[in-house]
Amino acid sequence: MKLKNFLKSLNSRVIFFIVIAPWFAFAKPQAIFLSTDHCVAWKAKKVVALVKNVEPIGKNCKITVALKSVEAGGFQFVGRFPVAGFDSQEPDRDKEVNKILKADTHPDLIFESLVMSKEQWSEILQNGTGEIPGNLSAAGVSAALTFAVSAEKNGENYVFTGSVVSNYTTFKITPPKVAGGLIAKAKDYLEFHFRFQSSQLAGFAELVK
Repeated sequence: MKLKNFLKSLNSRVIFFIVIAPWFAFAKPQAIFLSTDHCVAWKAKKVVALVKNVEPIGKNCKITVALKSVEAGGFQFVGRFPVAGFDSQEPDRDKEVNKILKADTHPDLIFESLVMSKEQWSEILQNGTGEIPGNLSAAGVSAALTFAVSAEKNGENYVFTGSVVSNYTTFKITPPKVAGGLIAKAKDYLEFHFRFQSSQLAGFAELVK
C-alpha cells in the first residue's frame, strides 16, 4: 500500500514537471505600463515549485503626485501611492501585499524627493534623462533611494518614466514564501517603476513657466 501511494505521488510530480514546468519556461515577460498610463508599479522575483523564476507585477494608477514649490526657488516631488490600489491580477497575492506592507497602519507608500533647484529639474527635461534622489517609505520604514528617470516630450505634455532596484530587507520585510518555499518563495529583490504624465502632475506648470 505504501509503495502504491509512493508511486502515485511520484507520478503526480512527473506530470507536473512535464506539463506545467514548460509553461513557466516559455512564459513571456509582461509589459508594465501602457503608453497613456499615469501609474506606479512594483516588480518582484520568486521561484515557483523549485522550478522556474517568475516576476509578478503589481500596478497602481490610484496615485497622487505633485511638484511642490519650496523656499529659495526649489521644487520637491511628493508621491503617495495607496497600498490597497496595487493590482497584480491575483487577489490572494494582493491581500498578502497589503499584509506585509502593513496597510492597516501605513496605508500609503510615500516617495519624497530631495529638494532640487528649478535648474536641476529643467536639466532633466532638456537632457531627457537624470536622477531623482529621495526617500521611499513603506511599512513604516523609510529608505534612501535614487530613481533613474527619463523625460520624453509629447506635444505639450511630458512623459516621465523611471525605476529603482531595492529589496525587501531594506524595508525590514521578510521575503514571503508559501509552504516553506516548496510552492513559492520570493527572492530578496524588488523593483519600483513609474510612468507619469505631466498633465496629471500637480505643480508642473509652475516649474516650466
